[in-house]
Amino acid sequence: SRLDYHAIAQFHKEFKVNDKTFANVNVVTLVLIFSANFTAEATSGMQFEKIRIVILDAANKVQGTESLGNLYQISNQSTLGESEHHIIERLERVIDKVAGHETNARLKLLEDDRMMLHDKIGRSYGILRHAWLIDSKEALNHLSLIRLGANLGFFPHETVRLCDNLLMEIQPAHLQLHSGKKLSPEQRDESRGQIIRTQLQNLPMPAMVFSQTKKDSFPEPPLDIDL
Repeated sequence: SRLDYHAIAQFHKEFKVNDKTFANVNVVTLVLIFSANFTAEATSGMQFEKIRIVILDAANKVQGTESLGNLYQISNQSTLGESEHHIIERLERVIDKVAGHETNARLKLLEDDRMMLHDKIGRSYGILRHAWLIDSKEALNHLSLIRLGANLGFFPHETVRLCDNLLMEIQPAHLQLHSGKKLSPEQRDESRGQIIRTQLQNLPMPAMVFSQTKKDSFPEPPLDIDL
């Protein structure tokens, strides 16, 4: 099986989707195409296409669909006639290859626009270290950048585990469980800010990272992804 993908970006003075109209936006169309071969002859060679549209304003802020904290789900679409062991094994292979592509994309970003990356990570560091009120969306997105910085060497590597724990601890239900009572949205934002400030109080400022070589990353994965 094979996974192909491409993106197309176009500027629109007016763009309509469903019942909403957006003015002066950049529309990015992401296309994922799965060419899947299953055991059943009737479905052999079937192709599945996934299209996602992202709408950005003049400041490149997402106006349409988005993913909080850069968290995505990889799920299995084929279960008929397969054992649990085989499904898990196949998903693990896919995840390993996706992780390899992501790692090399990070290094490419570091190589092509290091100052922009350092600026965004530094801004997230400042906000999370000093914010007293912060909602889920803002916290998740900034923690994602701190985690990216840790993977690229801006912070100690153990910061990855710290961010992973915080991504769970600052969820609304976890905040209420921690406090032992029901919290209003404003109280959750305050509690979230306090937890993040406390957990990150000893995190050093981001170091300046100039580059990393391919040998520091995963080996370049093949384009074919077995599903």
